Amino acid sequence: MFCFHKKFLIQKIVRQYSSSKNYVKPLRNYLKQNSRFLDSLRIHVKAGNGGFGFPRYGGEGGKGGDVCFVATEGMTLKDFLKKFPQKKIRAEMGGNSHSRRILGQSGEDKKVNVPTGITVYDDKNLLIGELNEPDSELIVGKGGDGVTTIRPNIGIMTYDDLRQISMADLPGLIEGAHCNIGMGHRFLRHVERTKLLLLVVDINGFQLNPKHKFRSCLDTVVLLNKELELYKEELLDKPAMLVINKMDTDGAKEKYLEIENQLEHLDDTILSYPDEIKPSKAIKFDKILKISAKDQPDDVQKVKSTARELLDINEELNNNIEYKSLKTIKEQLRERGPVLV
Repeated sequence: MFCFHKKFLIQKIVRQYSSSKNYVKPLRNYLKQNSRFLDSLRIHVKAGNGGFGFPRYGGEGGKGGDVCFVATEGMTLKDFLKKFPQKKIRAEMGGNSHSRRILGQSGEDKKVNVPTGITVYDDKNLLIGELNEPDSELIVGKGGDGVTTIRPNIGIMTYDDLRQISMADLPGLIEGAHCNIGMGHRFLRHVERTKLLLLVVDINGFQLNPKHKFRSCLDTVVLLNKELELYKEELLDKPAMLVINKMDTDGAKEKYLEIENQLEHLDDTILSYPDEIKPSKAIKFDKILKISAKDQPDDVQKVKSTARELLDINEELNNNIEYKSLKTIKEQLRERGPVLV
């Protein structure tokens, strides 16, 4: 809804004219019939949805476009209504990820000219912002982030020496997954068969939707710990590594420094959390990595090599056997010709 700052002044003048005995017909009723008098509008705004990740290879859908109002000098609400008679504005959806573009293209922002000197409220009459200066801008609809993985995917990591490791890529677990909220048990049951837990957490935190609380990066780790414990406590005994992603974003390094010590001493950290999200047992991370999967390809290779290393170490500890790569075994089985003695 738009409201001019001059609205109260206009209403005062109307009341003064309406009190005059010379007018049989109240001026306010006349103004309602006269379309020239327009001091507010209710409109429908929809930002772009985020694109979808490519199911086979993972990837990430593009961000949806924002809806942004731009204060334009000399413009009136009638001018706005002529351009948008249906009073509906929407931005573009983010592009989907596909085989030739793992990162989907961002949706185009929708910039809309509006009169200078308006106040914008949402449908609950809460103030969004004001546009008092020409060319000032206000985002009234924030585009959605891209849906990465929407169902479990099984993939194979292949190394230079032909070693292969199977991985299950599970969509982000939400609060309540242990009691089958969301995809719940459908996803958690895959975790039972794994030899290594690899948790990937956004350094900027996470909010499922406006109805849920925003959770910081550290909060998210604690909640994942809690969900795994509530589903099956034995899962916390598995080898585990933590990957803090999106370290390329603004302020990421500072945010990580603030929680680095708490992540390394999770046993003590969880004591400060309320009982409803505090796990009784902290997960033990064998390795904590901070990466930028978007901008640093070498970081992804680091994750692969670290996962392999942890799996091999755990295998040796459990079975006390020396691992031989597939390439080594093939070399040993290869037929050899006569040897001159």
